Amino acid sequence: MIIKIKDPVGRNELKVEATEEQINGRKIWRIVLPKNETVFITCLNGQWKSVGKLIISYDLLNEIGIKLHPLALINTLNLNCLG
Repeated sequence: MIIKIKDPVGRNELKVEATEEQINGRKIWRIVLPKNETVFITCLNGQWKSVGKLIISYDLLNEIGIKLHPLALINTLNLNCLG
């Protein structure tokens, strides 16, 4: 799915692709950033963490995490179904 986030540095809108995966029984999100860079993130103890070679800033990670929160996803899907 494509999600829109605000770049915490330039405050521009960015579109990133998020794909949910299961790795070793844990939910991991593959995030493809605008420059085709891929980062893997997961929520551990209520905190979003990068879990791969590419590490992104906490602010950008937080912006993505807000959009991936289950309630945000449900609201997005419901709005898409209604539109």
